[in-house]
Amino acid sequence: MVNIRTISKNNYLVLVKYTSIKDKEPELTSFNRIIETYSPSEVHYAAKTTKLAQYHPIYDAEIPIVTPDKNTIICSGVEACKTYLSLLSVIAPEYIEFLSLLSRTEKECIYITGSLALGYMREYSDIDIVMDISKPHCIDLPLEIETLAKPLDKEILDDWIARESRTRNTKPLVARKNYTPWRRFIFRNRIFSTSLVSITRRTQVERRIFYIDKLELLRLLVEIEPSQESLGDYPGIVVTTGGDIIVIYDQFYLPKLFEGGKFVVEGVKGYLVDSRDNHVEEAVFVGLHELDTKIEPLS
Repeated sequence: MVNIRTISKNNYLVLVKYTSIKDKEPELTSFNRIIETYSPSEVHYAAKTTKLAQYHPIYDAEIPIVTPDKNTIICSGVEACKTYLSLLSVIAPEYIEFLSLLSRTEKECIYITGSLALGYMREYSDIDIVMDISKPHCIDLPLEIETLAKPLDKEILDDWIARESRTRNTKPLVARKNYTPWRRFIFRNRIFSTSLVSITRRTQVERRIFYIDKLELLRLLVEIEPSQESLGDYPGIVVTTGGDIIVIYDQFYLPKLFEGGKFVVEGVKGYLVDSRDNHVEEAVFVGLHELDTKIEPLS
């Protein structure tokens, strides 16, 4: 389970990507991947199938919630850990070399996640990294990554575009426009994937309430200033130059929004309520499992 956001003092919104086979003791070979992408529909399905989902008024929806004593230790068996450690000499050198090429302060921006962090990585696995954009000196890290990285090969990129567009029911061109080399790249023949997180914001207790007005699509042409830290929250939030608030549940769209520019947004009207003072703001929501929404870069 991946901790996505602190909900209250003892409750956490989680994303369950893997489940153990039946009731076996967790081992490297006993986990099934239950979502292939971060599309809203797959995440919603994962929440349902793992039996963790419960209704929560903050999101006006069923969400997977755990308390700390229910967290699962992934690499619990001694033999499984030994097997994993024996693979590090094959798997980890690319990550170690990648880090060595970054400056000291940039190293502080990067965390590992996914299979490398949890102990079930294979020789063919991607290396998943998280960039903490709550630290001001980390804002320019994407530019540094692009000097070190090689963009995806055409065949790999085309496969990624087909998969992401299919799961979101969008045209392949929308997925292609949302690709930027630092979000998914090749370094020393290993694919790296980058996610954006504001650790400062995600560890704060959630004080906002999100709710939808009607499931009717709105279409906006917006301009967004780059490097907004609120994109690293969950859900990601960005404010346009015209003052519109966009709430994004699908992290697929975050990297391009972080770069800024002009976008076409197709989303659903809703509201954000601050539970401390009941202040209400209108917003447009993207990444709902009930309705197809999208964000298309224009530049």
